[in-house]
Amino acid sequence: MRTQSNLSEFGQALQRTLPQVNKSSSAYQQVSTLSGAASALYLNLLSKQDSRLRLVITDTFETAEQIIQDLTLFSDPEGICFFPHWDTLPYDNQSPDKEAVATRFHTLSRLIENRCHTVVTTPNALMQKILPVSVFSDNCLTINVSEVYNRQDMVQKLVQMGFVRVDMVEEKGEFAVRGEIMDIFPISTNDPVRLDFFDDDLESLKYFDIESQRSGDSLKKVLLSPAKEVLYSDQDIQLALSQLIELKTNTLPVTYHSIKEAIENKMVFPGIESLLPLFYQSTCTVLDYFHEQPQIVFMDQDKIEERSKLYFDEIGNEYQYSLHEGNPTLSPDQLFLPPEILFGNLKQYQQLNLLKSNLDSGTPTQITTVDNAAIRSISMAPDKIGQSAIYNVLTQLKTWNSAESKIVIAVSSRSKADRLRQMLIELEIDVPIESEVNYTDRIDFFTQISSLNKGTFLIIPHQISSGFRWVNAVGETKFTLITGEEIFGPRQKKRRIKKSNIKHFFSSLGDLKTGDYVVHVEYGIGQYEGLKKISAGSSESDFLVITYQGGDKVYVPVDKFHLVQKYAGVDAGAPKVSKLGNKTWSKTKSKVRAEIDDMAEELVRIAAERKAKKGIAYSPESTSLNEFAMSFPFQETEDQEQAIADVMKDMGNTPPMDRLVCGDVGFGKTEVAMRAAYRAALDGYQVGILVPTTILAQQHYDSFKKRLENYAVNIGLLSRFQTPKNIKKTLKDLAEKQIDIVIGTHRLLSKDVKFSNLGLLVIDEEQRFGVKHKESIKQIKSTVDTLILSATPIPRTLHMSLVGIRDISVINTPPMDRRAIRTRLTKFSDYVIQEAVNREIRRKGQIFFIHNRVESIHQTGQYLNQILPRVRVGIAHGQMAERELETIMLDFINGEYDILLATTIVESGLDIPNVNTIIVNNSDRFGLSQLYQLRGRVGRSSVQAYAYLLTPREKVLSEIARKRLTILQELNHLGAGFKIASYDLELRGAGNVLGAQQSGHIIAVGFEMYTAMIEEAVSAITNADKTDKNKVDEIKLKLEAEVNLPDNYITSMNQRLDTYKSISACKSEDELWDVRSSLEDRFGVLPTTVVNLFDSIQIKLMAAEMDIVQIEQRTDQLDIKFTDLFQPDPIKITGFLADKAFKPKLLPDNRIQISLQNNKPENILRFLHTFRKKVC
Repeated sequence: MRTQSNLSEFGQALQRTLPQVNKSSSAYQQVSTLSGAASALYLNLLSKQDSRLRLVITDTFETAEQIIQDLTLFSDPEGICFFPHWDTLPYDNQSPDKEAVATRFHTLSRLIENRCHTVVTTPNALMQKILPVSVFSDNCLTINVSEVYNRQDMVQKLVQMGFVRVDMVEEKGEFAVRGEIMDIFPISTNDPVRLDFFDDDLESLKYFDIESQRSGDSLKKVLLSPAKEVLYSDQDIQLALSQLIELKTNTLPVTYHSIKEAIENKMVFPGIESLLPLFYQSTCTVLDYFHEQPQIVFMDQDKIEERSKLYFDEIGNEYQYSLHEGNPTLSPDQLFLPPEILFGNLKQYQQLNLLKSNLDSGTPTQITTVDNAAIRSISMAPDKIGQSAIYNVLTQLKTWNSAESKIVIAVSSRSKADRLRQMLIELEIDVPIESEVNYTDRIDFFTQISSLNKGTFLIIPHQISSGFRWVNAVGETKFTLITGEEIFGPRQKKRRIKKSNIKHFFSSLGDLKTGDYVVHVEYGIGQYEGLKKISAGSSESDFLVITYQGGDKVYVPVDKFHLVQKYAGVDAGAPKVSKLGNKTWSKTKSKVRAEIDDMAEELVRIAAERKAKKGIAYSPESTSLNEFAMSFPFQETEDQEQAIADVMKDMGNTPPMDRLVCGDVGFGKTEVAMRAAYRAALDGYQVGILVPTTILAQQHYDSFKKRLENYAVNIGLLSRFQTPKNIKKTLKDLAEKQIDIVIGTHRLLSKDVKFSNLGLLVIDEEQRFGVKHKESIKQIKSTVDTLILSATPIPRTLHMSLVGIRDISVINTPPMDRRAIRTRLTKFSDYVIQEAVNREIRRKGQIFFIHNRVESIHQTGQYLNQILPRVRVGIAHGQMAERELETIMLDFINGEYDILLATTIVESGLDIPNVNTIIVNNSDRFGLSQLYQLRGRVGRSSVQAYAYLLTPREKVLSEIARKRLTILQELNHLGAGFKIASYDLELRGAGNVLGAQQSGHIIAVGFEMYTAMIEEAVSAITNADKTDKNKVDEIKLKLEAEVNLPDNYITSMNQRLDTYKSISACKSEDELWDVRSSLEDRFGVLPTTVVNLFDSIQIKLMAAEMDIVQIEQRTDQLDIKFTDLFQPDPIKITGFLADKAFKPKLLPDNRIQISLQNNKPENILRFLHTFRKKVC
C-alpha cells in the first residue's frame, strides 16, 4: 500500500538527476554518494517507478531506526515496517523485550495482510529462525464490533496466542475478564482495548488509559497478533518434550526437570525463546513472510556482512557458555542461518547496494555502479570558540538561497522548531513552520517544497539522520535539507521510554498481602489479616481486619478504608506494632504533627523572607541562550523540560531563587544546572558549583568544559587534585572575573575564595556536607540565586504536599534511550567471570566487581589477576585514605583500569557511561533495593548493560534470598518489584530533603500519613480550601441495606481493597461520581450492593455539609441528629415539617425523624436533597 501521487515539477526534476536502477531480477547494482537522508529520498523516488516490496538491510539497530525516520519524511509511514533483532542473545536465559517482540509481530502481521511496502531490518534479525508462517497466521485474531463471540472460546484463544490472564491489565500481552467486560492489551498498539459484551454480542470496543483505567476512543475492529515468540498447543508440547530429551545429556538434572515441568504445564519461563525450534517441525525466517520476491536494498553491504560474522561469532561464544552452565542448549545452526547461507540465499533476489561515500577503485567490474554526483553532503560547524553557530550557518544558507535553492530545516520536536523560528525571526528571516507531513490527506513532501517562495525556509519537526544538498548539472544548489544537529552540533539518537506509573503505588492497597504492616490513622501500626464478611441484622458487609500487639484486632468498615494505609518507612526494618488502649500512638501523632507544623512554618518564613529580598532579575531569554539550548545533544524529557522552565522563570524574577531539583543519576539534572549557569554568565555574573567529592568535581568540570567548548565561557576547578600553582591562579582569575564558572569541593567555601560578581550557586548533594560547611553555604545562599541538585529522587506525593512552601522540581522521567539491564543469576565460577569480563572488554568497556568484604577484597583482587592476567584491576574501599581512594576512582574513570573491584563505596553520584557490566559477589547478602541501586550504576548509555548476581557455589539459598534475586533478574520493565525498589529509594530521598529528624517521624507514622500531615499543615498556613474529611469520618451512619463489593463483581481481593479505599477516600460528591463512573466503565453495570455503597458515602458527604452527626435507619424510619451548630430558619423548618412524603417529626436533642418507603439508601439521599434545598 502506498500513496500514488504525481510528483511535483520539483520532484520530477530531482528524479531525472538520480541514477536509474536496472529492473532485471538478477541484477546487482550499487549507487554511491548518497549522503544523509538522500538514501531515503532515493528509495522514495525509486518507488514511484517500481512498486515492488523492498527489504532494506542496515548493519545496526541504530542505523535501522535512522533510515526509518528518514523514510517517513518522504514516504507513507503506514507502509514502512521495522523487523528488529532481539535485545538478547539466544542463550541469555532471558526473554526479549516486549516492545521488540511487539514491533516484530506488527511487521509480520502487516506482511501477511500485504499492508507494507518497505521492511527495514538488520542481519541479526534476518539470520534468526522464527515461527512458521502457518502457526503465526493461525494465532491471529480480528475482533469486530457488533459480532457474536463465545467469550469462553475467546479466553482460550487468547491464552493459546500467548496472552496472560491477570486481574488488571498493565502491560502488553495481558488480558483481564470482569463479567461482561474484557480488557486486552495487544502487543501492536500503544494502548489497551476494552470489550463490552451484552451476553455474547460485542456492543463496544474502545481504547482505555492504562493509568486511570478509563475508556477513550471507540474502534470498529482490532487485530490481535500472537503475544509471544513461542506458542503452546497440545501438539507443540508433545513435540517439544520429545525433542527436549536429546538435550538431557548436557543439561543439569535440576534445570532439565524444571524446564520439562514448565513445558508440560504450559508455563512460560525466561529464555523459552531459545528453545523455539523444539516446538515446531520446521522454522523459517522473515523472508518467508513476504508474499512476493522483494528487492534487497543493502545500506552498505560490506558493513552488513562484517556485522553478521561478528554476531555469529558472539553466538558461538554464548553457546559454549550456555553448555558450560548446564542449560538446555540448541546449536547455533538450529537457531540461526549462518552468514554464508543467508547471503547466498539473498543472491536469488535483485540487489541494490546504497553507499554514502564514493566507490573505491577496487570495485569488481562485473557490478553495475553509479556515482551519484547530484547529491552533496553538508558539513557545518562554528569556525572558532565563541562564534555563534547560527550566524555561521546562516551565511552559507543565504548563499544557497540566493541561487533559488529550496531550504528545509528538520529539527527533532515542535518545541525545537518554535525555538529555532524565534531565533530566525530575531534575525529578520521569514520562516514558516509546517506540521509533520500528513500523508492521510495525500499531501506530497515535494509539493510542499515546490510551494516555497524564494527567501523563505521551511522548518519541519521531524528527526532525520543528516541533511544533504541537491545540485544541478552546472553545480547550483537547488535543494537543501539540513538538520538542527548540523546547525548546533551532534545530537544523540533517543528512543522514548514510557513513563512509569509509580506515584500512587503506596497510597493504594492493591498489592496488600496478609502480614503486611499497615497504619490506621486512629489506632496506629498493625498487621493486615485480610478481608472478612460480617453480618449485621439483614445485611452483610466486608471489614478489613488489622491485628495489633497482644493479638487485639480492629475491624474496619468499608466507609473507613481510607483511614488505612500501607506502611512505608525510610529503612527496610519492621516497624513497632502499636498496642490498643494506651496513649502511645496518639502521643506519637501529636509529636510528629507539632514538629511538622514547626517545619512548615519555618519553610514558609524562609520562603517569605527570600521573596521580600531584591535579588538578580536576569535578562529575558536571548538568542544566545536559545542557541545554547538547541545545542543540547539529547532530546529533553518532559520532566527535564519542566525543571528547566521552572529555573528560567525563577531567574527572571527579582526574588533570589532557591530551588531543589531531584532526580536519579543520568536523568538530566546537570543540563538544568548548565542552562542556569550559562544564563548567569551571559549577564556577566559568576557561578559557583559546589560538590561533595573531588571525583564529582572533576566529572562536573569535564562535563561543563565539553558542553561549553564552543562558547566564550571560562571554567575553573578548585580541588585537591589541582597543584598549588593552579589553585593560586584560579583564585586570582576568580577575583579578577577572568573565570565565569568555578567548580569545586568545600574548598570553594574557604575564606581565600573571593568572587568578583557571584550571581548563582549550584549545590550538588547538599545533605552530604558537614554542619560547618552547611553554615557557610547558608550565608552565601541568602544573597544569590541558589540551585540545589539531589541524585536521590523523592516521592511525587511529597513534592505535591510541599507545593507553595518549597520550590522543588522532580525529574522522574527515565532517560529515553536507557536500555533494560540484562541480569543473570548464577553460581560463582571462573568461567562466568571470565566470560562476563572478556565480553565487556571486547567492546572497549569497563566493569564494576562488587565484593563487600574489606578483609578479603585484596585476596579477591589476586584471584581476578590470576584468572584474567591481562586485565587491569583497581581496588577501592571505605577504609582507604581519602586521597588514595580518589586517585583510584579517577584513574578508573580515565580508563587506567578495566575492572574496579570495590565495596559498596561505588559512588552513587558518579555517571560513568563506559561501565556497562557489574558483577556482584555474594549477591544473596544484599537487599532488593540495595541490589537495584547497585545495578543502576551501569546502563547509563545506549549500550546494552549486564549485571551478574553471583552466589556461592556450595551455598543453598534461603527461599527469601532466592525470590529476591529472581525478582531482580526478571526486572527488565517497570513491574511491581521495580516499584518497591525505586520507591524505597524515593523514601530515602524524602529523608534527605527533610532531614534526619523528619526521617524518624516517617518511620514512626509511615510515609503516607506523614505526607497527609504535611499537606494539612501547609493548608492551614496557606489557608487553602480543603474539604474536612475528619468531619465526614465522625458521622455515624447505620443502614439496613447491604453495602459491599460482591466477589463475583470484582474477583480479585486486592482490587476490591483498592476500590474500597478509592470510594471511601472521596472528599466531594463530584469525586465520588467520577470514581463511580470509572468503576462501571472497568467492571460493568453496578450491582445493587455497590450502588448502596456509593449512596452511603454520598449520604455522609452531604450530611457533613448540613451539620448532621448521626443517621440511623430503623426499618421504615430514619433518625437524624444534628450538631449544636445547626440553627435552621424557623420559617423554612416549619414549611418542611408539612412535607407529606417524608412526614418529618421534630424530636429532642436536635433530632428529626422521617418515614421511608423502603430501606434503599437512595430514599435517604432523596430526603437529604430535599432538606438541603428547602432548609439549608
